[in-house]
Amino acid sequence: MTDKHISKIVENGFDWLIGNYKVASKAYTMNTLFIFGNLPNAPKWIHQELRNIIMEQIDNGSPAYKSRGKKVLYQLGIKMPDK
Repeated sequence: MTDKHISKIVENGFDWLIGNYKVASKAYTMNTLFIFGNLPNAPKWIHQELRNIIMEQIDNGSPAYKSRGKKVLYQLGIKMPDK
């Protein structure tokens, strides 16, 4: 994949994450953005923005969203307290 392809995937991923889509789509998108943020030439803002969006939406999310969100945040080095 070229950098242009990766950029489009990341851009669309964030659109899916903040858009009105089903939880399964958002959960897979969280994983995808995390993976693309780990690429050697990935900009640091991918993980930062992913963290910000998850933390903003996690309190109002479904149990599945909360579970996946906590898992991705943990992978990003953030431990969420259990509520």
